[in-house]
Amino acid sequence: PGFNTAVLDDLINQIQKLKQNKQAIQKAATKATTKCQKCPVLKWDNLLSLPTWGHTFLYHGQKVSLSSLKDTARKKGPQGQWLDDKAAAAFLEKLRPSLQAGGKQVKQPLPPELVGKARVVRADGTTPDATHFIAVPSPKGGYTTAYPSL
Repeated sequence: PGFNTAVLDDLINQIQKLKQNKQAIQKAATKATTKCQKCPVLKWDNLLSLPTWGHTFLYHGQKVSLSSLKDTARKKGPQGQWLDDKAAAAFLEKLRPSLQAGGKQVKQPLPPELVGKARVVRADGTTPDATHFIAVPSPKGGYTTAYPSL
């Protein structure tokens, strides 16, 4: 009985294809790892972290003055303000995994734990309690912004 070289050649071809697939997978994994290393580290406990919160608390936080929000409301329309940054941050951190990265903004009713802890500042200075919030997820896992609304 002679040795079947066609079968051997077929096995060699299959092995070469497997090696090429392995190399392609390794290359893709390396690229993904490198890309991930460039992503910002999200700091949910730092309310001033721009990669995490965007301008959520810088422009809509409890420390922003009423006069500043009224001025902005005159130029841009009603402005939402969180009255308890820590409570808002705790809720938004839990919400974030359910939002698509870099997806569209979402508007939802305020959860019970934030009712009475958020308001909207109008140009005339009136400040009704917020009933909803708008969240804009960033492509890198945090928020571009999140603020109370009516």
